[in-house]
Amino acid sequence: MHGEENSRWVSGQPMPMLNRPVVMSLSQIELVPKYSKQNMLWYWGADPNCVGNKMRTMRCNEDDAEPEGNEAELIDWISRYGEQSTLVVDCRESIGMPLTVTPLLDLLINMPCPVLAIVDDVNASNPFPAWTPC
Repeated sequence: MHGEENSRWVSGQPMPMLNRPVVMSLSQIELVPKYSKQNMLWYWGADPNCVGNKMRTMRCNEDDAEPEGNEAELIDWISRYGEQSTLVVDCRESIGMPLTVTPLLDLLINMPCPVLAIVDDVNASNPFPAWTPC
């Protein structure tokens, strides 16, 4: 993983695994349905229009939404759909990452499903390896 502040992952990861999220670019969104083995695809982020009708969406970062509300929406989603879904989380700083009380990285690592995080630059220093679908 990371050793220094400016380091990055040396290799990618073909698919997200439980407790092992991956990062992806917005341009890869079209590939997610093709590679997902889960029954449902969900988007959680501030720009649901970026996925069109390719996946279901849940509320996040809406006007006047507190971090507690965003996190409550995610926790409710986990109890209803989490184990049978793949979650795409919009972590692009350019549009605003999901605001939560619990650190976002902790939430993503502990999800009961595969997680793909959309980032602005997959080649930058990221907390997860880049998604490299085969």
